[in-house]
Amino acid sequence: MRSRSNASASSAAGRLAGRVAGSVVLLLALAGASRSAEAGGKKKIVLLTFGGPKASRVQQGVVKLMQPYATVVPGKVFIDAADKVPGYHPDPAGVARVSKQIQVHGLLLGKVSKSGRDYSLTLQIREGRSGEFVGDGITVPLRGGRLIGAAKRKLGRELKVVLNDLPDPAGQEGAGDDAVATIEDGDDRAGDADASREEPGAGRAGPAPSPPPRSARAPVSERPRGKRVASADAAAAPRGSQENGEGTGPEGSVASAAAEHADRDTRGRAIDASAGVSFVSRKLTFEFADGLQDLPQGYDGALVPGIYATAELYPMALADRSGRGFAHDIGITLKVDRVLIIKSELPGQAGADSLPTSQTRYGAGLVYRWNFGSSPTSPTLKVGAGYNVLSFTIDEQAADDPDAIELPDVAYTYIDPGLGLRLPLGDRFAALAEAHYLYVLDAGQIEDADRYGTAGAVAFDADVGAEVMVTSNFMARLGARFTQVGLSFDGNGDLTERTNDGMQDVTSSNDRYLGFYATAGLLF
Repeated sequence: MRSRSNASASSAAGRLAGRVAGSVVLLLALAGASRSAEAGGKKKIVLLTFGGPKASRVQQGVVKLMQPYATVVPGKVFIDAADKVPGYHPDPAGVARVSKQIQVHGLLLGKVSKSGRDYSLTLQIREGRSGEFVGDGITVPLRGGRLIGAAKRKLGRELKVVLNDLPDPAGQEGAGDDAVATIEDGDDRAGDADASREEPGAGRAGPAPSPPPRSARAPVSERPRGKRVASADAAAAPRGSQENGEGTGPEGSVASAAAEHADRDTRGRAIDASAGVSFVSRKLTFEFADGLQDLPQGYDGALVPGIYATAELYPMALADRSGRGFAHDIGITLKVDRVLIIKSELPGQAGADSLPTSQTRYGAGLVYRWNFGSSPTSPTLKVGAGYNVLSFTIDEQAADDPDAIELPDVAYTYIDPGLGLRLPLGDRFAALAEAHYLYVLDAGQIEDADRYGTAGAVAFDADVGAEVMVTSNFMARLGARFTQVGLSFDGNGDLTERTNDGMQDVTSSNDRYLGFYATAGLLF
């Protein structure tokens, strides 16, 4: 039997527990809503490619620092948008116009410097709404070119405060028409706010003060016009020309980044793949003794159509498009050239006018590209070598008398060390040239004892062409290629002695291939 007072206490305790549980649920819901609001309110920041030694690794560290409170927008997005703005110039008004178009809060510029063994990182931020620089920038030391320890924590704190203070881009809710007027007039909307911010590097006692409400700001017509003065102190890094946006400092970084982006698309491509048609002819001749009556069978072919495909893949450049260094320019090459329709005619052989024939060239190798200068119109030198096979085969069994066909098949296996040059002729066109020495490892059936026997080889390959950039990621090429393989027979093959007098009658052969190609492809 339960007493009445105990029942009342139990009921009160139940009500209290219910209220506590309800309060906990409400707090959790508010916390979740707060986190959602905070995530939704991240600043959109354009990250332009950092410059300097070990910049790629440092840039990756900065991106990780920004992720909790900023959405990183690739620099390519800004550059592509700027390309579409007529008369774009990387001055504040130009930067503001593009920032408004892609709705970003700001741009982050970075440069890694080295003095002796010491590295340092300088970051500067351009406000998206006005296009102006914010403050003096942030400079932190790097340990061995790495962003770690106290420098990383300091940079994270200061960068978060600066980015969180950036106003919404012009055109967003709350920006209003006066924001557009600010861009056009080049005046300083954020001057008062900048004055209230603490200088980077000087510790902070509390959060940065909020900017005054819109109603408290002076009308556009009353605000001073002209360029904004970021700070009376010297900037942490040179800003370049304030008038034309040029120079090596961050003021010209947008233009520099655009040029670097174009250069990377043109000469720093991670993938270069193309395919198209080819037309190839073959001519095989022999050197033999004067007066020889039983002449060796040669070959004189017309141009025949084929399919031609090439590719260059640079793995490190593909893994890190903004990176630099020796490994980024080491690539893998692939090449295939196969004749589609070819039939051979051997005079004097019944049925030989329709002998099926095949001709194929394929190979793979390594290449290193050396880009001179730093602009898309600078030349590129390539050094490489690959393993290749060039084969030409006639189906002798299709003839009425296969034994009467003595023309041997060939399958040249070779290593082709060589050089390549790409010489731009303006922004869209380029001249191409390659030259290779062919170190022949094997020549195939022609070296069999019942044919011409063992031989020494001297061979080379040359290619000239032209390239046109249709778009930044699509190109077309036209070219011509010549290959010659010369064999000097040792005299131990059955077909080198043709008069049965013990003397070598056939001394050498020249196998020549002349081809033309037209391809189109993609760059990445």
